[in-house]
Amino acid sequence: MAAHHGCDGGQVGRAAGGRGENRRDVAEVVGAEDAGRDDRQGLGIEVAGVGEPFAPPLIGALLRRLWEAVQDHMLARLRCEGFADFDASYLTVFRYPSPEGERPSQLAARRRIRKQALNHLLGQLERRGYLERAPAPDDGRSKRITLTPRGVRAIAVIRQAVAEMEDRWAEQLGPERFDQLRTLLRELNELT
Repeated sequence: MAAHHGCDGGQVGRAAGGRGENRRDVAEVVGAEDAGRDDRQGLGIEVAGVGEPFAPPLIGALLRRLWEAVQDHMLARLRCEGFADFDASYLTVFRYPSPEGERPSQLAARRRIRKQALNHLLGQLERRGYLERAPAPDDGRSKRITLTPRGVRAIAVIRQAVAEMEDRWAEQLGPERFDQLRTLLRELNELT
């Protein structure tokens, strides 16, 4: 995975010691004498040898690696712009589409996390000044999420960071191929 540069030009992410640097190969994990014996061999999964134990990577792994690169860049940009208290877990709340106007229970269902976990994140974000939970105008018993000006600024930085990654990939792949990638991803999103 390519290195990304932080505010001062230093590297951030995997190449600078981020996630993934302490992996061991399969032979070390299962023991060298058992590395070649596995029922998964008929499925095209490499068990013996050096390198990735599950090759080639499937689409989920490919998309996850790209998401991790985007996430690393978003967090680096947030820190550069003065949001040093923005934790990676907050991206669960701040990812597209915006949480603005949502009930916490609706947001939890849409984000596929437990209500308790979301309320914990919302409490942290509220204490840090990114959002507020206010009574819903149509139902005084329920709450709605409202982004504060600080939360809106954080979203602007996040979107700018993603645009920077898109520009980088368009430069690396060429604009036409990157547009094809975006089109295919949109089509897949519409189908799911």
